[in-house]
Order: sequence, then structure tokens, then C-alpha cells
Amino acid sequence: HAFNIDFITSNLQGAILDGIQASRSDFTRSDLTGASLRGADLREARMYRTILVDADLTDAELRRTDLSQADLSGATWIDGVRICRPGSIGRCN
Repeated sequence: HAFNIDFITSNLQGAILDGIQASRSDFTRSDLTGASLRGADLREARMYRTILVDADLTDAELRRTDLSQADLSGATWIDGVRICRPGSIGRCN
């Protein structure tokens, strides 16, 4: 179980992080392009300016997660159906 971990500015492109227990972890300015975060516990995680382009967030727990200025373009949203539109910054549009 990983929680409250410092991933600041990490390059996690294409990483398979399905089911990771990363609540209260800090992903500030990390690159998670194309990463799989299916079922990940990201409650209260800090994802400020995190790149989540084309990431898979199906069934991820994002309660109180800070997605300020995070790039969610092309990400699969937590419902596993919706794909965030290009330019989705801070929220899935």
C-alpha cells in the first residue's frame, strides 16, 4: 500500500498503477500521459499541474483530489465511459 508518497515531477508515462493506494500522495507537475489508474485510490491526492493526457481513471476514487490546472485531455473519466475533451484543464469536460 502506497499512501502519502511524494511523486512530485515524476515521469510516469504509460505506467500501470491500477488499484494503487495513493491517498494523500503528491503528484504535482508529474507526467502520467497514457497511464492506467483504474480503481486507484487517489483521495485527497495533490495533482496540481499533473499531466493526465490519455490516462485511464476508470473507477478511480478522486474524492477531495486537487486537480487544479491538471491536463485531463483525452483521459477516460472515472465512469469508464466519458472521454475528457481536449483542453480539459482541472476538470473533465
